Amino acid sequence: MKLLSEKNYVTTLLFIATLYPTTLSEKDTEELLVEVGTEEEVIAEDDGNATGKASFVPDGTEDIEILFNNEDDVPEEIGECSRISPKEIFHNEIHLRLLDALDEMSHFVEAVLTRIESALEILLPHVHESPIGNLKVQDLFPEVRQFLFGTMRDVYDVVRASWRDLIRTHVSAPNDADQQVEALRIIKDAQIQGEEKLKASLTELSVTLRAIILNSIYVIQESLKLPENTEPKQAAAQISRKLPKVAPNFLGTLMMKMIEKGDDRDAYKKLLTNTLRYITGPVDKMYEQLETLVRAGPSKEEDLQNYWKSMIEESHSRLREDPIEPSKYEILFRNEEYLTELVLGLMATF
Repeated sequence: MKLLSEKNYVTTLLFIATLYPTTLSEKDTEELLVEVGTEEEVIAEDDGNATGKASFVPDGTEDIEILFNNEDDVPEEIGECSRISPKEIFHNEIHLRLLDALDEMSHFVEAVLTRIESALEILLPHVHESPIGNLKVQDLFPEVRQFLFGTMRDVYDVVRASWRDLIRTHVSAPNDADQQVEALRIIKDAQIQGEEKLKASLTELSVTLRAIILNSIYVIQESLKLPENTEPKQAAAQISRKLPKVAPNFLGTLMMKMIEKGDDRDAYKKLLTNTLRYITGPVDKMYEQLETLVRAGPSKEEDLQNYWKSMIEESHSRLREDPIEPSKYEILFRNEEYLTELVLGLMATF
């Protein structure tokens, strides 16, 4: 008896065969950018006011940096205090938490793909025994990276653009609560759509990794030339004995875990799916409170000022309770035991 059923194996391979070149269409991105108010004009040109570029790149040659200084991305009248505004919340908290979330995701993706890619090179001599032939590692992984990192970049751009639209609205109409609550609604929608895109990209990563792991187990099993009547436990034991020779690495650890725990998703600890939870929660609350103020009837100038003062105080409170620490994800994901559990959790979740 085969350790993997023919149906399970073929279905998994069909996923990986049809997965690429799935990418975010330019049309989708353009439509969302129009919705959040990014016209041809920009508030601050990237080459003028930026201190660096936020880049979600897989080669590790660039770190994610802060795109903008805390001033001058929206021109203000002389004497205006930008600290009593959404600009203060965005630059001091939201922007940093957004970068941190995408930084963590990018380091996780690269740590996994780098290890899997190198591990497959060791298995290549056995791949000819697989019915799908050569895995074409050189084509698969660049496409995976392009899709995942492209999605992260798109999400970052759209969320940032929606916040810049709110800041622009606050500067041009500081006493118009209706315009500002609408700008906050657009931010809310942009973050929801961004989170859905990140979920979709993690789902495709999960399907890809699952296909690679199951196919690798199948390849090793086929190389053993086990009799058709071999019991699953016996087949698993023989595969486990061979794993240290052909996959003494991260991929081998994942295969061993899959053999031990099986294909039941409930056997693994699932991950949280709301990747942007540290910014969606605060924004939802900001929107609800401003919407309540608008529904109460015409607001006075001081009402809106007090609202933003309150939102800034809450932002500072969140930063005290949950400060944004310097990123150490590259070091964290060197722990392969921890990384293995995350991958198994990813496959169980998405």
